[in-house]
Amino acid sequence: ENDEDRRLFGAMVVIAANAGGVWTPIGDVTTTMLWINHNLSTVPTITELFIPSIVCLVGSLFFLEKQVEEDNSLAESNVGEPSELAARGSLVFASGILSLLAVPVFSELTGLPPYLVMLT
Repeated sequence: ENDEDRRLFGAMVVIAANAGGVWTPIGDVTTTMLWINHNLSTVPTITELFIPSIVCLVGSLFFLEKQVEEDNSLAESNVGEPSELAARGSLVFASGILSLLAVPVFSELTGLPPYLVMLT
């Protein structure tokens, strides 16, 4: 219910999305454009940026987490327990993640332009 906590959680989502997208050529618009124009390659981008993006994520979230006030709002909420994900939901999630991760690898292996690999 605290608006300041809500802003902090929103900032955490933005930081996590940016840190997660920077280490892969298809993670954000800038790296995708550079990749399409052959200004960067897949393997060095992933291997050189994965650890720094994790460090950025953990460091930023550690700093923001310290600013969230401790209270009983979660314990007092009337939100029900989360339900189990159906088997087909797990399959869809896993195939989506694997498809995203396969794009740069498939492009490197086949030599196809990135936009064709993404369409494939």
